Amino acid sequence: MPTTTGSITLSLSTVPPLTTGTVALSATQAATGGYYAIQSFPTVSWTAVYLGAITQDLGYIFFKNNSTTNYVEVAVDNAGAKIFTKLTPGKFAFIQAHSGVAGYWIRANTASCPVLVWAVKA
Repeated sequence: MPTTTGSITLSLSTVPPLTTGTVALSATQAATGGYYAIQSFPTVSWTAVYLGAITQDLGYIFFKNNSTTNYVEVAVDNAGAKIFTKLTPGKFAFIQAHSGVAGYWIRANTASCPVLVWAVKA
């Protein structure tokens, strides 16, 4: 089975006693399949995130706002009533997908934004 891995390094110099730490992420996929692309999201409406051939069994999804000036909001509905994160320029979110979520939608602020989308099946 394919394995998806990643790591996040934390460095907190102002919050003793924790000064550094590493969080390791690993998941074994039961099915093969993935999607990777940079998509452009407009400001005028919530736009569905395209996931290529992944139509079911989404395991993990990664979003990175590649804009240098504008933020994007990510929601789990097409009206923006269920926004779960705001990604400022250069920031990212890596989440485990929930089986009850029908899809993800993104809307940019001020001007269209390029967002890197990386998704893998469960």
